[in-house]
Amino acid sequence: MTISAIMFSATIGACSNLSDIGLALSFTRYKRGIRYSLFLATACFSMAACLLGGLTSIHIEPLLSTRACNLLGSFLMIAIGTWTIFHTFYNHHHPDTPVTIHFHEMMLIGLAQILTDLAMGFAVGFSHMNVWLTAMFAGFFCIVCFVLPSHFFIGETPQLKQHTAILSGALLIILGIIL
Repeated sequence: MTISAIMFSATIGACSNLSDIGLALSFTRYKRGIRYSLFLATACFSMAACLLGGLTSIHIEPLLSTRACNLLGSFLMIAIGTWTIFHTFYNHHHPDTPVTIHFHEMMLIGLAQILTDLAMGFAVGFSHMNVWLTAMFAGFFCIVCFVLPSHFFIGETPQLKQHTAILSGALLIILGIIL
């Protein structure tokens, strides 16, 4: 395993979770113990989903050519990055988000994060990258991007939410093009 492979896995794990920084700031009204347990559960499920997607794509891979697998992995990363950027701009121009986020909405947001990591796992597996390492980084960065912002920032900052989401999407597009 080379340093570049480790850096790619770390970057993919970070990119798939950078948008969580804005979400973590929205959860500041909940008790710290409840919030941390939800963040930890989301991180564990995100890691498992990334691993499941990667291992599934490894089993599908023999049915496709190497070139088709690489193109599919790159396409998935570019699609996730593009969706993240468009979704961010849409939310910026249509701010209809509620002031408080309720428990059931937190669960839906966690499910969306898990599905993003599942798709990222498919992309990593089809791109012939280390699925286990990427899943570990996805879980680690899920915890980091949820917990650290709640300690350093008080209240929501819409600019931070938008900038981290755009950075995440742009990095995923760049990684998809490089692969």
